[in-house]
Amino acid sequence: KNQSAGLTNTTLRNATSLRSGVYIMGDQTVWRPDPESLKSITLFGGWIQPLESDEIIDRQIYGGVLLRGPSERREQDTIGFSVTYLHVSAKEMAYLYDNRIRLHGGGLENPNEFAFELNYGIQLGDSTRLTPNVQYAVNPDSSSLPKIAFVPKNIVTLGLKLTVDLATLSGM
Repeated sequence: KNQSAGLTNTTLRNATSLRSGVYIMGDQTVWRPDPESLKSITLFGGWIQPLESDEIIDRQIYGGVLLRGPSERREQDTIGFSVTYLHVSAKEMAYLYDNRIRLHGGGLENPNEFAFELNYGIQLGDSTRLTPNVQYAVNPDSSSLPKIAFVPKNIVTLGLKLTVDLATLSGM
């Protein structure tokens, strides 16, 4: 009893409390050459803070910039860049370390993860948008892969997001 679930490979306990937290998010268009045009530059950012100690991420701060209408022919397309900072909780760091020890590995992760993302949003009609992206993560946390024996290195990922606005698609 009272041994780490990471060391003993026992089932994790269920969280018994309601989740609570606070967040602040905002955006501001800082440039629009023509009020009749979609072409603009918008800055955005936010801060998310859980209020209990059971969370894996105990702090998140992000910000970025979005250029809408990168060319005259593609006025509804977007180019976005964002930076996100995540702080992994001390409890999660200890759990991940204990898992690595049990798996005959080791190493301490840095609890400070930074992710940089560049994306291009392609408008494919009134209701559909395709957004390829590339992301570079510094000190990626391994919470989603806790059963690895090593500390992950910085990583580049490629993604593709498809967004369909069902209300517009159905004519609402």
